Amino acid sequence: MELVRKTLTFSGPERIPRQFLIWNEAGKKLPDGIHRLKEAYPEDLVFCPTYYFEPQARGLFLKDDIYFDEWGCRYQVRPDGSAGMLFSSPLSDRSDFRNFSFPEKRLNLDLDKINNFCKHSDRFVLAPALVRPFEQLQALRSPERAFLDLHQQSRSLFKFLGKLHHFFLKELTAWAKTEVDALVVADDWGSQSDLLISPALWRQVFKPLYADYGKIARDNGKFFFFHSDGFILEIIEDLIETGVQALNLQLSCYHLVELSRLINSRITLWGGFDLQMINSLPLDRLREKVILIKKLFVSAGGLIAALEIGKEIYPENIQLILSLI
Repeated sequence: MELVRKTLTFSGPERIPRQFLIWNEAGKKLPDGIHRLKEAYPEDLVFCPTYYFEPQARGLFLKDDIYFDEWGCRYQVRPDGSAGMLFSSPLSDRSDFRNFSFPEKRLNLDLDKINNFCKHSDRFVLAPALVRPFEQLQALRSPERAFLDLHQQSRSLFKFLGKLHHFFLKELTAWAKTEVDALVVADDWGSQSDLLISPALWRQVFKPLYADYGKIARDNGKFFFFHSDGFILEIIEDLIETGVQALNLQLSCYHLVELSRLINSRITLWGGFDLQMINSLPLDRLREKVILIKKLFVSAGGLIAALEIGKEIYPENIQLILSLI
């Protein structure tokens, strides 16, 4: 735990902390080689389980391979058992905004179980990545309608977004009162080359939300972690201003030297060893990439080696990265 704190505060950790990042259920079905690596290279960071008093807070699997989540969104279940494509959004009609019921059961955390997990863990504990206003808006409204509403500056959408934000403030505050070490927000903001909306619109609508989340973290003595896939270089400075202390990026989208000039010694790079990088590069080029990342981003801290793990992953590539960090 102290190793991670030293990394986040640029206080000269003895080595680079490591974590196996698994973002969905499919990634939990790991090859045997990954299980052996996890035993050989124990993680320094873990996500706390989402302990609720009521199981319904986690969503329900229905017949005909349908997953019905706690927000009322319906997903087609993939063959591997994970929730796949969204095919039904509860707020496809704007008239439903006023009567929408938020999943209040998600606020009913089992504090004893959560705090007991933290107490008995010798690792740095992250709150689960539950807070995601942009992605949740897309799921509730449908991606096409959400983007259209944003660009049209829809008053009804902004009013609803305020309610969604208020709910997430309550949820993040609930986790901030537990013994976890850090709060996490996860919104995918980029394509492979651009931000999904204009930086001006992002700063107008979403930056204030993240600033509120950062304040909750600071006021409760927690670190603030943020994840986004895609290319988001234009808003990284803004995220730093909101109080983000560790940033998980899809490094395969970036020019590493340019990125290091922006963030070096100002914010910790939380991994970035994404599936695209791990699986696409031959071992000799992967070796060069890892060595370059260490050279550019390690400065008395500043790098957490978080390796994204999915169902289709090459253990020998993970082994190489772990041996170099």
